[in-house]
Amino acid sequence: MAFLPVPTLGLRPCGPTPAVGVAAPYPLKGAVPGRRPRPSCRPVPVATATSGGSPAAPPARAVGAAVLGVAAATAPPPGTPRRRPVVLLPGLGCSSADYAPLAATLTARGHPVTLARVARWEWSRNAAAITTAAYWSGTLTVDAALPWYLTRITEAVAAAVAAEEAAAVAAVDDGGGNGVAARVPPPAAAAAAIPGIKVGGAATAAGGPQAPRVHLVAHSAAGWIARHWLGAASPRPPAVASLTTLGTPHVPPPAGALDQSRGLLASVAAAHPGAAVPGVRYTSVVGDAVTGGAPGAGLAGWLAFASYAALGGGGAVAGDGVVSVAAADLGGGELRVLPGVTHVVGGGAWYGAPEVVERWATDLD
Repeated sequence: MAFLPVPTLGLRPCGPTPAVGVAAPYPLKGAVPGRRPRPSCRPVPVATATSGGSPAAPPARAVGAAVLGVAAATAPPPGTPRRRPVVLLPGLGCSSADYAPLAATLTARGHPVTLARVARWEWSRNAAAITTAAYWSGTLTVDAALPWYLTRITEAVAAAVAAEEAAAVAAVDDGGGNGVAARVPPPAAAAAAIPGIKVGGAATAAGGPQAPRVHLVAHSAAGWIARHWLGAASPRPPAVASLTTLGTPHVPPPAGALDQSRGLLASVAAAHPGAAVPGVRYTSVVGDAVTGGAPGAGLAGWLAFASYAALGGGGAVAGDGVVSVAAADLGGGELRVLPGVTHVVGGGAWYGAPEVVERWATDLD
């Protein structure tokens, strides 16, 4: 994927924001016919969502989203066995709203889900790197180029931990697990309680041994950004149990090849190779639905060929239509190849389709 907001050939990992009249996963503010609505940041329930005729995920209950400043924080419906919390990280060019159906599906499985607060326009911040010598020399680093996204990860993990702690307190109070937003600490206080998380550029004190641990689920470019975030929080392990990347290119392009990331992939691979953080389970999930340039594949096949080739490793290979299987091999942890799965959000059998989620979410149990 290209480092700039619009990847090469116009490819991007997300589909359109839910339109007016479509059952949006949570209320959309400023809805005007013919215009894309803005996602609400209020603590509101996630509504029923459907995809491709699959059974709809049941409604979920929001916990403290407004207090924590994240796009959406949901808890499983009453009676659903509660699993470990998930922090969901949007891919390049995408917004939090694009992933609300996936959040609803994970919540239906029993995972409290926190969506990192990302607006689509924020990816335009990346364009500032064009003015730097590091961009033109292909030596960009995540800390220099994407500090805003690293902050979003920190905020989301802090929110997930705080919401889980609040739910535990509420469960003791009334036995029903009905969390109260007022019990959730402010983001800075919550972040400061997470071992190894950096707030304001300084490592905070380690948290207690009973602090909740969360799963990170990152789509597309968010996967390698999350790898850097995890590695930069070492040597003390953060409050993360696992990192699952969906359609993430992990392998830097070979020497001499066009590097769409302008050195970012190489810097992550050099600083945090493979499954770099002890105690964190790494899983790279990638689909193989599209073979680049395959006869009969049409335009999708040729676009895939161009995307795979630009990421290195050749174009006439299998992948999800944007990232090849070879490029997704982290070189550590587990590589899970899902037959017939595609990359783009909402594009049929993509990673977040309910029937596909069950093929990789077992790692979160």
